Amino acid sequence: MRTLYLLNRLISIIVIATLFAASASSAAAATPTVKGTIVYDANGGVGGETARNISEGTTLIFPKVSRTGYTKKGWFTAKIGGVEVDKKTVVNFGGRGIVTYYAQWTAKKLMLKYNLDKGRLPSGTPNYKEITVDGTYGKLPVPMRSGHKFLGWYSGSEKITASTKVTKTRSHNITAKWIKQGSGSTITDAEYKRLKIGISPDDAKYTVGGIGFSAKKTINGHTYIVYLWNAASGKGKGTLAVFRDGELIRKSKGKYTHLIGKLEEWIYDEYYDVY
Repeated sequence: MRTLYLLNRLISIIVIATLFAASASSAAAATPTVKGTIVYDANGGVGGETARNISEGTTLIFPKVSRTGYTKKGWFTAKIGGVEVDKKTVVNFGGRGIVTYYAQWTAKKLMLKYNLDKGRLPSGTPNYKEITVDGTYGKLPVPMRSGHKFLGWYSGSEKITASTKVTKTRSHNITAKWIKQGSGSTITDAEYKRLKIGISPDDAKYTVGGIGFSAKKTINGHTYIVYLWNAASGKGKGTLAVFRDGELIRKSKGKYTHLIGKLEEWIYDEYYDVY
């Protein structure tokens, strides 16, 4: 009898367990899986997928993205700041159905070197500095060169100043640009060649060594300055240089002695109709 009792008891336990498992399975089947979309914002970077459909409660998968001149800091819940997420983070859509994660980046440090072109830096000034991609060049040293005037730092044709944005993504050089000091108030062929379009009146005066004759007049809102030099040899052609609003716009050689004392009239006649 005891054996029969124990057997019935075991059968009851098995039946109850089976019914409980079936009930749990039915309940799980009745609870729908929450799905949503993860949006990946590369935040200036490129590469990889931009979105993925995923079930809530699963762990994250991130695309491979890159950004020239930057190293990836990680994925976060905001473009700036926020909370960092990784492959161990469990997705929770919070009833929104869509969640966006943002790549954040750290700008690389670059080495900037100075090409002095026969000049020299002040004593104790290093020939390099550290700059940051997409930052500015910051304060730059002022070099010196005997018999020359420093015009600024250049990268190719671009003038580099403290406020210039660093657009290069590799270490690079900038070059000192100079004009040579002239020898007097007359002009030589070499000095004529150094009068580049765009040069300022002061720099032109420096590179020639002075001014022979000059005049200044404002016409139609523009300020015109004219310099007139005789040839250094005393026999060659003189030089006429016209500056508008601080930049050389015209230079020419010729016999200009007839303009001496009449430069203001010449400016008016030549540029009155120019707007």
